[in-house]
Amino acid sequence: MTDLKCPKCIAPMRVIERNGVTIERCTECGGIFLDRGELERLSQAEHAYIRSAAKSREWDDDDDDDDAYYRELRRQSGGGERGYGQQHPPKKKRRGFLDDLFDFG
Repeated sequence: MTDLKCPKCIAPMRVIERNGVTIERCTECGGIFLDRGELERLSQAEHAYIRSAAKSREWDDDDDDDDAYYRELRRQSGGGERGYGQQHPPKKKRRGFLDDLFDFG
């Protein structure tokens, strides 16, 4: 195999294969380059990941009285209701297939 050079900075590139997708990554600038057909493979793998994640989700529909229960616990502990300025913490974004694929850290 010939040594690949980054088209942006001419530094050597490293070939990485993850989940059947071959990626060339520059060792200097961090640029990511795909071979022909790799974008289609990425798209197919992402769709398969989303489908499998949707099938594996388990929904708990038995939460009818949970809100009332926790509201009563807060009231008894002196927590009270959430007022102005007391918001829920921001939710963490769920990592997707591409996040896992391109996570080089």
